[in-house]
Amino acid sequence: MRVKNKIYFLLIALLPITACGSAAKPINQANRSCTVVEKDEVKSHISNQIEAIARLDWEKAYTFAAQSFRNGVTLDQFARIIQRQYQMIIINDSYSFSNCAIKDGIFNQEVNFETMAGQYLLNYRLSKVENKFGVVAAEVIPLINT
Repeated sequence: MRVKNKIYFLLIALLPITACGSAAKPINQANRSCTVVEKDEVKSHISNQIEAIARLDWEKAYTFAAQSFRNGVTLDQFARIIQRQYQMIIINDSYSFSNCAIKDGIFNQEVNFETMAGQYLLNYRLSKVENKFGVVAAEVIPLINT
């Protein structure tokens, strides 16, 4: 089955679940822009995962996924998802960060990737549970050529 324009790691990731089975409670439910400190923390977390993926260090990259994601996706499944649907992360020449916002308690960070094959924009979604960030999903955003 092909998914057009939007590729999700896992739909259940939109509803983070803690290991004990109760719903995760976001720190702040307000919809707003990320603070400077939050931007730095999100950037660091995503960068660490990107760098691990670029090295094909699947075990390390998997540790940056949210617990709710890891509860539903094995390490092998994670590696296959990245290899099949997110080649731009593996072969990136560079990447940069743009908009960061919080919506309904989920951090949304746009990341621009440059590769030999072209440019890609991904929207990373992260949860923050017990002061720990975790990637719950990444969506490829189609670029509009003008």
